[in-house]
Amino acid sequence: MRPVFRYLRAVSCASLLFGFAGLVMAVHYWLSIAVLYVAFILLAVDSFVEPWPKRWMRWLGASMISLIAIVFSFFFVLVSAPLDIHIYANSGDYPDGSKIGNISWKPYYTDLRFAITNSSSKDYENVAIELNTDMWVAEGSQITNLPGISIHARSHVLDPQMRSRGKDHKLIPFATSGVVYDIYCDKIPRKTTIEVAIAVVNFMSPSSQDTKLSLEVLPPEKIKSLIGPKKMPQWVSAKAKYRVGLRPFSAFKRQEKFS
Repeated sequence: MRPVFRYLRAVSCASLLFGFAGLVMAVHYWLSIAVLYVAFILLAVDSFVEPWPKRWMRWLGASMISLIAIVFSFFFVLVSAPLDIHIYANSGDYPDGSKIGNISWKPYYTDLRFAITNSSSKDYENVAIELNTDMWVAEGSQITNLPGISIHARSHVLDPQMRSRGKDHKLIPFATSGVVYDIYCDKIPRKTTIEVAIAVVNFMSPSSQDTKLSLEVLPPEKIKSLIGPKKMPQWVSAKAKYRVGLRPFSAFKRQEKFS
């Protein structure tokens, strides 16, 4: 066998090793897939140049490698795993103190809802959802009862009394609009919907003097004075990332009209 073909076999084996290692470690999924397909092609070429005793053995070897590539594509690449995201809102005219999930409702809250559905026959794992809206978020709670869900905001709080408790289904603190809120689910089982209620507030823009202060030292009276009339969000977006087996997926939904 010519030395170049020996190198070809070594490269194909190394490509298989690095490709599968990348899939298992969940690092650069599509790069790992490309490396694996390169390995399949090199192995097929190697099968043709191998000095088999019979010519038909070359075709048999190449056909087996092609079959492995097709099965691999079917189970790891050409996989459908839709995540349905439904966003809706209502004025939230509930009695003061009503319990919506774990939210103790207040008269100035608007009720924003997210329903996330796994309609497939597969379980979705490591589901991370980023929520964003133009309004201020006061509290958040899961309405359904799926375990392994956490909700938190990437921001400072305005009112120390509304600080996040850091546990499932608990509070989301007040934060500036446009800040991302995270929902993390260990797993969304097949044919399952989770629903999250978000209490949003029409916060008026603080004065320039207020913005120079630490957000955590603003008194509750000052915060309440900044609350405007109830209204619907102008826009809401949700961006999700999740995995099915070794393959990562993503989904995005943005809504700009609420009745």
